[in-house]
Amino acid sequence: GKYAPVVCMRLVRRWIEGSEIVKEVNLRGNLIGESAARELLAALEARKEASLSSMTLSVTHCIEHELFAKIVKLGAGAKKKKKVLGKRKKKGRAKRK
Repeated sequence: GKYAPVVCMRLVRRWIEGSEIVKEVNLRGNLIGESAARELLAALEARKEASLSSMTLSVTHCIEHELFAKIVKLGAGAKKKKKVLGKRKKKGRAKRK
């Protein structure tokens, strides 16, 4: 009925905020609307507060700019650490005196 989209997004919210195994949700290309975007943001905030692992959440940009920016920031996923390349030790024989 009329409230089916709201109920659906609340279920998605509960799933995101309570599941450690969720790693990525891609809603890009779906016009989810402002209220659904707020539900997703609340899920990401609850997930962060509960110290669950980070996840990637992709949404369309067709929502209010600040809301979109917050979702992008919290739903960016795990940041990969860059390898710092240092000098490698040469393999071979040790010098004799």
